[in-house]
Amino acid sequence: MTRTDGSTANATPNAPVECFRGPITLNDGHQELTADGSISWRWLPRPMLAFSIPETRGLLTILGEVKLQIPGGKPVRAHVTRMHAGSHEPTRVAGQLHDRLEIGTDSNLREVHFQIPNLSEFISVPNDGSPDWRIGRVKLSGGGWNVVVDAVPHLKKLQEEMREVGGFGITHTALARRADGSAFGSDQITDLSSCLYYFLSFVEGNWIGVILPRGRGADGEELWRAYAPWRLEPWQDVLSWADRHGGSMLSGAFAGFMTRWAEAAWRELLKLAIYWHIESNRNGAGLEAGIVLSQGALDAIAWQYLVLDQKTLSRSKFKSMSASERLRHLAGLAGIPLAMPPDAVVMRRNAGPNQWVDLVDAITAVRNMIVHPDSKDRQHLFMSEMPQEAWLSGSWLLELMTLWLIGFRGTYNDRRKSRRFVGDVATVPWAWSPTGTGPCVDDSRIAGL
Repeated sequence: MTRTDGSTANATPNAPVECFRGPITLNDGHQELTADGSISWRWLPRPMLAFSIPETRGLLTILGEVKLQIPGGKPVRAHVTRMHAGSHEPTRVAGQLHDRLEIGTDSNLREVHFQIPNLSEFISVPNDGSPDWRIGRVKLSGGGWNVVVDAVPHLKKLQEEMREVGGFGITHTALARRADGSAFGSDQITDLSSCLYYFLSFVEGNWIGVILPRGRGADGEELWRAYAPWRLEPWQDVLSWADRHGGSMLSGAFAGFMTRWAEAAWRELLKLAIYWHIESNRNGAGLEAGIVLSQGALDAIAWQYLVLDQKTLSRSKFKSMSASERLRHLAGLAGIPLAMPPDAVVMRRNAGPNQWVDLVDAITAVRNMIVHPDSKDRQHLFMSEMPQEAWLSGSWLLELMTLWLIGFRGTYNDRRKSRRFVGDVATVPWAWSPTGTGPCVDDSRIAGL
């Protein structure tokens, strides 16, 4: 019988996770090779699903694109990147998979297990009287799913090591079941894992994988598993709205997120907005790019909500408005205050001379200086803290807009504050509004809020 691992998180950063060991068949359309080998999830130099056949007899010349197959799985695309062959020594072959590889029966599943790399620790407090509460456990419910996310026992040590060496580590595991106990198939797992991927990435402020799924039947026997070339990014300390000591509040956020996720148009917008937000938050292309990205996401949200969803503005009216007018209109509906934050010293100092009436005037003006600069603008930008303040403020506004859209009513970290201590959080401004989340979310569809 073939052996499969990947069910136990590695205790050290960047340690490969072996997924399969047994016979592997490669076929390039002209030659076919079958030999014992292994498939592993490797983190470095970049995350990939790699295969290796350490020893086989015969002088072969398989290189480039091939079809790879293992017992119980369908042929998938792969690429042979290395082959060592000689007439008096074994042939060695190695490469990587390009397609999703599924093994086993993908229907009548009752639970699915995932592994999650590079997620920060969240501390939860019991809010449902459950006897299975643990300090590092977060329970998420929404869209007909119950998901339990648990930190690995060695999380603190693992994260300390990742801060030193970088890369990746399995920090959490997750267990998902249908809320009504019904069976499900791989298509539903794919949709759930995609939703969790975007939700947890939004929570973290960085790309968080939901990988190595294993499906079990009613008796607990493993029936199905899948491996794919998931997109992941190395460990990085980034800013996030999520309160690390408020893990229990994430369940409400997830419920609203799943409600939006169920609507095709909002799903695509969430994916786009979170993509731009995280790329901005990672700051890989610099503050200027981050400012442009976050404001692009805000404008996309305004268009979807004001024109396509609520139809409060016509297309022509929306296009006739300035970027600051659009954002001011949407922020007003959400109840988000637009006063200049106290720590935005440079933007506050420049508000009067530039006739900026509020925060959106300031951040859109800085964005325009970046996209349509003249020499005076660029000198003014680079000789001050204004880009940093505009980036923080734009990212803050995008986080709040997204939280409003998913009906979140808990506490959050205000990234605009230059000095924060543990537990220094704020309640979202619409939380105590008589209309709750405003007109954007149908509360009757969001259980538990």
